[in-house]
Amino acid sequence: MIVPMMFTWWVSAAVVWVVTGILVPGSKIRGLFNAGLVGGFLLTFVLNMLGVPVFHFWRFGPDISPFLGVPLAIPVAWTAEIILYLNYLPQHKLSVVLYTTAFAVISTILTYFFVQFGMQAFINWNLFATFVLGLISHGLALGYYYITYPQSREIFR
Repeated sequence: MIVPMMFTWWVSAAVVWVVTGILVPGSKIRGLFNAGLVGGFLLTFVLNMLGVPVFHFWRFGPDISPFLGVPLAIPVAWTAEIILYLNYLPQHKLSVVLYTTAFAVISTILTYFFVQFGMQAFINWNLFATFVLGLISHGLALGYYYITYPQSREIFR
C-alpha cells in the first residue's frame, strides 16, 4: 500500500514511536517524557518555526496537519527520538560526544532521504547545516536533561 504524501510525516512519527516503544521500557518512557517534550517537541517546534516561516531555510511537502508550513508530526516524532536518545545515554564524557554525534549523523541521513522523497526541500540550507543543527539540538536536549534530572549528573563527573 502506498501512503499518500500528506500522511508520510505521521507515518514516520508512528515508526519512531513504535521503535522507541520497543527499545525503551514503558517506565523509562514515562520517566523521560518531560525531557522528550521539552528537548524534542518544544525545541523542534521552535526550530521549525524559525526555519520555515521566519528564515525560509527549508520547506516541507504536503501534510495533513501543517502549522505555519510545519507538519506537527515532526515535533511529535522528535519527542520519541529524544526519549530514545536519553534512555541509552552512555556514562562517560567521550562516549556521550560520540553517541550524540551518531544521532546527529542519523538525523542528517534521514533528512537526506526526506529531501530525496520530496517530503522536505532546502531553500537556504544544506546537509552540513542539518548535521550541525543536530549536534546543537541534541546538546540542548542533553543540557535540559542534565539540569532537570539530577541522576544525569553522574555522566559529567
